[in-house]
Amino acid sequence: MSAAPKSAPYGSWSSPITAEQIATGSVGLGQIALDARDIYWSEMRSAESGRYVIVRLRDGVTTDVLPAPFSARTRVHEYGGGAFTVATGVICFSNDGDQCLYRLPPEGTPQPITPQDSRRYADAAIDLGVSESYACAKTTAPAARRSIPLCPLISMAAASRSV
Repeated sequence: MSAAPKSAPYGSWSSPITAEQIATGSVGLGQIALDARDIYWSEMRSAESGRYVIVRLRDGVTTDVLPAPFSARTRVHEYGGGAFTVATGVICFSNDGDQCLYRLPPEGTPQPITPQDSRRYADAAIDLGVSESYACAKTTAPAARRSIPLCPLISMAAASRSV
């Protein structure tokens, strides 16, 4: 025989499940990108302090392609905007820690392609025809915060750090 239900004020009832138990195992799915037959997406992983990992599905095999401590997250639009793009296996992503854009070649390590300054980058695109990348760049300098935020389109040579 089961115990009789107990009444308690809203929000005060006890539970054997804690918020930490729920959050620790959660994975948030984010942006999706297609590159030939490969599918890429970002995962926000609570167990890794909220790091955003880029994952690839190729021939039925899922692989994390963005190594720690990098985290593919942009703060250009504060809580939105494309954090990465991919073309022919090359990933261009905005790193959460410094908001610089990085180039990640297949089986390689991330290399910065923008300087570390007061700009944040998002919504990148790779133009294979001219070997350049384009992105939205927002300045976060104190003087810029007092005006209407502008996000000019910038161009970068794909293999250099010139912006």
